[in-house]
Amino acid sequence: MSQFNLVLIYSGRQIMDTQVGPYPESVEKLTNLFKLIYKDVIPLNGGMSLVTRLKMVSPKSTLLVIPSGESTKLDEALSQGEIQMIQATVEQGLSLLAVGGAAYWASKTRIWSDMCAHQPDCRDPIIKSSKCPIFPGVAKGPLLPFPGQSYDPAFFRGAATIECEGKKIHIPLKASGTFEFESSQKIKVLAGYVEKNQLNAKRQPAIIGCSFGTGKAVLSMVQLGYHPDDLDVKAHKNAFPNSEIDWQDAKNSISPIQDQKAFLQSILNYFNSSDSSAHDVVAGK
Repeated sequence: MSQFNLVLIYSGRQIMDTQVGPYPESVEKLTNLFKLIYKDVIPLNGGMSLVTRLKMVSPKSTLLVIPSGESTKLDEALSQGEIQMIQATVEQGLSLLAVGGAAYWASKTRIWSDMCAHQPDCRDPIIKSSKCPIFPGVAKGPLLPFPGQSYDPAFFRGAATIECEGKKIHIPLKASGTFEFESSQKIKVLAGYVEKNQLNAKRQPAIIGCSFGTGKAVLSMVQLGYHPDDLDVKAHKNAFPNSEIDWQDAKNSISPIQDQKAFLQSILNYFNSSDSSAHDVVAGK
């Protein structure tokens, strides 16, 4: 298992009395999950505290986690100076985990063709270039379209099963997507979608790893840390009466937190491995 002395979880910043950046729910879920593995797990607000903290850490023994959030909101929350500090510290050996919308944000090109906070009532493709291109390829989604007529981040899109090193977990999805890259880019697929479960394709990358300078980054399209009680079956049935998704089955199938913890530990092993030892699921683009 990766032996990090410190795990920093970015929680966003206040702009005009509004919290901007990752979803508070994602921050909470990941904080609770990492506390099951590591002793020193510290929420990290944006602004000078982020820059100052990254200047103080030992990069090779620190993991920076950016929880899920709208990629456009991460653009708003993180200044150019903060982005440059993140990139520089990863180049010096810092480990980075970007989850959900943060995985899109850390990809050179991101393509989103569905509802979101930016366009809550339409599914026009949105194509943007990253301000922090840690991963040199394309993040593309969703694999699961939003099941309603107007976007609401409180609801799930469905569920999926993913696999890493023989470990499978079933989790609900609020974001979804996959990664495209050239084989020459030496990207490692650490986990893939392994069952259809309303997805448009099988075995597509769900979690990838890549090197950046002397550091490494893991980009995950899926959010860990959800309990079965987090999925309100009645509320989802009422909100999406025409959906074919079996919400009760999705709830019942959510993997226990201890299984999600073990899965996360398998993913984190990438930071201690050589590139050649990472688990390949599928080829790139």
